[in-house]
Amino acid sequence: GWWQRVGAVILDGLIVFAVATPLALPWWRDVFEVYGDYFDEISATGSSTVSSFELQSQIAGPLAIIGVIGVVLNFVYVVGFLTWKQATPGKLALGLRVRQRETPHGLPLSVVLKRWLVQGGPQALSIVPLVGTLVGLFSLVDGLWPLWDSRRQAIHDKWADTNVVRRRR
Repeated sequence: GWWQRVGAVILDGLIVFAVATPLALPWWRDVFEVYGDYFDEISATGSSTVSSFELQSQIAGPLAIIGVIGVVLNFVYVVGFLTWKQATPGKLALGLRVRQRETPHGLPLSVVLKRWLVQGGPQALSIVPLVGTLVGLFSLVDGLWPLWDSRRQAIHDKWADTNVVRRRR
């Protein structure tokens, strides 16, 4: 079911977020410090000497590092679990597995990488202005695709020739 897939994505996102947040905390502190200084200046003087361009350039580096941490962690998480268990913890919790017709008892690394490149890979581009909007739109279409596909495959499933199925007990 599509809702089970959505639930699995949410669970996996929460797990990755819970691990990524402490790893990225030093850079989040930098971002909050820049914003804190900016708002302190505005509240003290009524305006700021820092332009929005300068503000964005001050936080661009830390946000890029935070993004890289998220992408790398997502890669290790998804590729590792799909190779090992043919499912992420979110999918396992909801009774789902990823299968390929040619190899019903495991997923080759090449197949897992193809899936991730289409599903998770675009995240690396999401911090680029305009490209990020297109990536978000593609991710939305990819997530909704199983609703009207005859084999209930998302775009990343089609690319890797996989299906998400209910796990047999």
